[in-house]
Amino acid sequence: MVKAELDRKGDGKPLPDEEAVKVLRALKEIALEQGNAFEVAFLDRFLPQEMSEEEIEAWIREHVDFSRFKTPLAAIGAVTKALGPRAPGEKVRRVIERMTR
Repeated sequence: MVKAELDRKGDGKPLPDEEAVKVLRALKEIALEQGNAFEVAFLDRFLPQEMSEEEIEAWIREHVDFSRFKTPLAAIGAVTKALGPRAPGEKVRRVIERMTR
């Protein structure tokens, strides 16, 4: 199933890592909804370990100048681009919202 989905998304060509991670996360979400613990564990083996919210916050404090952005939430894209699949956008959003309250 995983290979078939990766082949389908890539039209038979290898996907860039970021796209492959998106496919694997989507498959994991489906497996979670279906309660398939074996498949979730299998997919977790191939997904990059996500950073904790504390690690993301520490990285943001060290590397992000919020004054460069119109709003603090505008920094989400820059952070997720810099950190890649280890820092999903929704988690980055929560961290930034908490930091800028």
